[in-house]
Amino acid sequence: MKMGIRKPSVKKSLKARTTGKAKRAVKKAVVPGYGKKGTGWVKDPKKAAYNKLYSKTTVGVNPLPGSSKSNSFSNSSASYSDSAIATHYVPILVNKFVFAFLAIFLGVFGAQWVYAKQYRRALLYFLFCWTIIPIFMSIYQGFRALIARTDNSYKIYV
Repeated sequence: MKMGIRKPSVKKSLKARTTGKAKRAVKKAVVPGYGKKGTGWVKDPKKAAYNKLYSKTTVGVNPLPGSSKSNSFSNSSASYSDSAIATHYVPILVNKFVFAFLAIFLGVFGAQWVYAKQYRRALLYFLFCWTIIPIFMSIYQGFRALIARTDNSYKIYV
């Protein structure tokens, strides 16, 4: 059994990336068990055990950058778990003078983030208030808020 780093094959990697969706769809329709997980254990258990052990004991080096994953999922549970993990940042409008005042004078404790309703950041600032890091970050955020361009309502996105 091989252990260590796998030797990458550019030729095989390119062939695997250029196999079309139509060809896979035809094979899936014609060959029973094509594209299904776990069919290797039924057809050839010795080879499946070898491949499982080989993939666990060796490290792969991808010769081609990028990923060839398709955007569509075959089952709904996989798409649900991906959507549950992904987070989307929504900027919040706040008054620039209030945010800057809180950031400069009480920013060590994360007061500006409580005002902006970003409680995770506020908690991080509060937990690390004994270090010097939140001091510099809050002063920077306060002055950045003061010099940010706004309209007549003096609101900025944070």
